[in-house]
Amino acid sequence: DKQIVREHRTMLGRVVLAGIGSMQAMTYAAVLYLNVLDSSEQLYKELFRYSSLLIATPVVFYSGLPFFQGAWRGLKQKTLNMDLPIAIALFLAWAGSIVNMALGGEHVYFESAAMFVFFLLISRWIEQHQRHRIQREWQRLQDALPQVIRKVVDDDYRWIGTQQIRIGDPLLITQGEVIPVDAVILTGTAQVSEA
Repeated sequence: DKQIVREHRTMLGRVVLAGIGSMQAMTYAAVLYLNVLDSSEQLYKELFRYSSLLIATPVVFYSGLPFFQGAWRGLKQKTLNMDLPIAIALFLAWAGSIVNMALGGEHVYFESAAMFVFFLLISRWIEQHQRHRIQREWQRLQDALPQVIRKVVDDDYRWIGTQQIRIGDPLLITQGEVIPVDAVILTGTAQVSEA
């Protein structure tokens, strides 16, 4: 349970950083895209480009780390997954913008890489939240089920762990007990209600 909380906090931190960083990088990019600075203000254009680089780099490489890790795991296992094209796109957008800056080009795409990370992380966070909710519900169900049950053996019974139940095993269930598996009533009558 502590691991789930830690995973949730880490992912939420990545999402918040990506959201704030992408908005800030987009602010700098808007100044460049709207062309509000004239040619005499080249120093400010460069300042906005470097500021975008400074803001987008932790977004791409810290917030986007789950995509790079997933891509690396897939490559180590010699399988292709969705994280590989995402990681390649993020790296190319970031590195291509640096190359373009170094060559004196006008356009950089740091804000695009940051926004890409932000939107993908939101979907990854929602997926993680649902997965954790299902794990909690499954654990609650497991905790509600009995750990032992009576198995009928030669007109008598013996206690066995619920993990030892096999298909076709006759079980003895008395009034008020929780039935730990799908079952069919062989003898007697019962009214079974769902939990």
